[in-house]
Amino acid sequence: MKEAQLHRMNFLRKARYGFTFRDMIYTIAAWYLLLMAIYGIEIFRSYNLDHRIDATKARLTALSTEKDRQVELARTVVKKEGGPAKENLGALLTRRPRWSKVIRGLSQVLPADVWLNDVEVTGGDDQWYMIKVEGRARSQQSLTDFILGLETGGMFLGTTLEKTGQPEGPERIFTYSLQTQPSVQRLINDL
Repeated sequence: MKEAQLHRMNFLRKARYGFTFRDMIYTIAAWYLLLMAIYGIEIFRSYNLDHRIDATKARLTALSTEKDRQVELARTVVKKEGGPAKENLGALLTRRPRWSKVIRGLSQVLPADVWLNDVEVTGGDDQWYMIKVEGRARSQQSLTDFILGLETGGMFLGTTLEKTGQPEGPERIFTYSLQTQPSVQRLINDL
C-alpha cells in the first residue's frame, strides 16, 4: 500500500522527460512573469494614451479660445463699421492676405523669359498692401505679357511699370521694376 502511494506521487518523475513538481512551479512562474509583463505594457500604453488625450484637450481648448477671440473681434468690427457682415469679416480677414496664394498667382503668369529678383511688400495696418517686383527680362514683349497676365488673371490690380533698364550683356537682358496690389475681392471670395 505504501508503495502504491509512493508510485502515485512519483508518476510524473517516471515520465519520458522527467516533468516534476519543480518544473511545474517554474512553468507557472514563467507564465506569471509573462502575464505581468503584458499587464505592464498595457498600463504603460494606457498612461501614454491618457497623456496624449490630455495634450490634445489642452490644444483644443487653446484653439477654441483663439476662435472665440477671433469671432468676437469680427463681431466688434461688424458693430463698429456696420454694413453686411461678409464684407466686414472679409475685410478683417484679408488685411493680411494669404501670401502663398499671392505668390502662386504671381508665378502662374510669369513667362519663361522673365525672372524675379526681389518681391517686396509694403503697406498694411491702415492701407492695403502693395507689392513691388524687381527682376530681369529677355524682351519687352515678355515683360508686357507678364503685366497683362497680372491684370487679366484677376488676382492683381493696378499694375504699373515703374522703370526699365537698358539691355546689358550679349543676351540683351534688361532690368525692370513694377508695382501691383493683390485684389481684395478675389481674396475675400477665396475665404
